[in-house]
Amino acid sequence: GDTCTVKVSDTLNVPGIRLRPAGGAVETKLLVTPRTGSLVLVGSQSGDLRECNVIAVEEPEKIEITGENLSLLIDMAAGRITVNNGELGGMVKIRELNDNLKSIADYVKAINSALPSAFNAVLAGTAANGALGAQSYNSAMAGKTVVIKDMEDKNITH
Repeated sequence: GDTCTVKVSDTLNVPGIRLRPAGGAVETKLLVTPRTGSLVLVGSQSGDLRECNVIAVEEPEKIEITGENLSLLIDMAAGRITVNNGELGGMVKIRELNDNLKSIADYVKAINSALPSAFNAVLAGTAANGALGAQSYNSAMAGKTVVIKDMEDKNITH
């Protein structure tokens, strides 16, 4: 899982190169998975080619950071960021939220301005049956709607 094969030359491939240091109980862990075919820099403290670690990556495909209360996955290939396994859903797109709130505010303002003329029309009728009020209200509200856009950015989940 946490290893890769490094092509040293046209005739030498070295499998099992670790993508993170071996051993040690570290609370926060970083795993950078290189894109297949990209350049990596490997190093070994002992000089033994079989005990190498990747120490630098030209083009990461995925970056994973895990700790006691946090996990973060950046999937460069898929263009996605996932925080804590996506348990809380997608992040809110602030521009869409702003547009939605403005739409609701505009609708409430339209209702507020339509009601007085509707009430006046009811009072003006010879029989207070509300027909003129309803007609006036419907006319004032024609074309007014609340538009709620999708506010979730599914590329970033938390």
